[in-house]
Amino acid sequence: GKEGQFLTNVLLAIPSKIIPNVDKAPVLLNGLLFENIYVNSKEIANKLILSYSGQLTSMVYRILGSTDILGNPYGFLKNFGVGVRDFFYEPAKGIVVSPKEFIKGLGKGSFSLVKNSLFSLLGSASKITGSLGSGVAILSMDTDFQQNRLRNKQNSAENAFSGLGKGISELSGSVMNGLGGLVSEPLRGAQENGGEGFVKGLGVGVVGALVKPTVGLFDLASRTTEGIANMPNIFSAKVGPRRLPRYFGLENQLEPYSQHKAFGMYEFRNIKIDQEREHYYYHFSSLADERTLYFSDKRLYLVDMKGLVE
Repeated sequence: GKEGQFLTNVLLAIPSKIIPNVDKAPVLLNGLLFENIYVNSKEIANKLILSYSGQLTSMVYRILGSTDILGNPYGFLKNFGVGVRDFFYEPAKGIVVSPKEFIKGLGKGSFSLVKNSLFSLLGSASKITGSLGSGVAILSMDTDFQQNRLRNKQNSAENAFSGLGKGISELSGSVMNGLGGLVSEPLRGAQENGGEGFVKGLGVGVVGALVKPTVGLFDLASRTTEGIANMPNIFSAKVGPRRLPRYFGLENQLEPYSQHKAFGMYEFRNIKIDQEREHYYYHFSSLADERTLYFSDKRLYLVDMKGLVE
């Protein structure tokens, strides 16, 4: 009847929820270049089909290997390779400079290896448990519960403490939601369809009371491992620009990099000039009176420590 069809639709929806979760899957097709060929169009078509069919087959394997339900093994192996490379490359790069750089490189390489192996493995575990939780959540037959869970997932855990806190919060919320459904679902069903709706709502409430705490346990495991996996990001220094932007001439011609002009252009832009846009040319600084003379395409500016002079 209708109940059997409804249950069938719920079960069929589970794969559609957990399989499409793909994390950073590379989708690339290489071009095929023909030069000085003397063949007919059929042979060209066969070469194209052979080339792209092979690439598409390889791409399908990569996409399947990047699914969250499998823990994104493709991404894990890629990260692990980066960690192994850094473990050998960073010390080798430093040893040709100095013993101090060798020690620094050994530390960087070891950190990269741990980050891209152990912590990456925990990240894969987080993806697996999170995907399983998404699949089990469908069995609750509560769309509000599922949508609220997805909203919570938008804020990732930054460290182990954050992950544990979010996991406990989501677990307690799932348990309370499941227990509350034992009362709310039968009442809602009775209001809509009387006695038949009450029985159906009671069944939904009982299922929810069993399923939702299970989802909460999956979320607790997923959040905790996610937080631990993200901990190396706290220690990773954010790399900023190593030098000021390059100076370009009036017609945007490329010149050899000049630290003097780059600094002058940067400082010139910080001068509060209530005039039309001007182009910086050059500047001279005097250490004696702490003044700087700026040349633009329209006028000269003499600036001291307090601001614009003339």
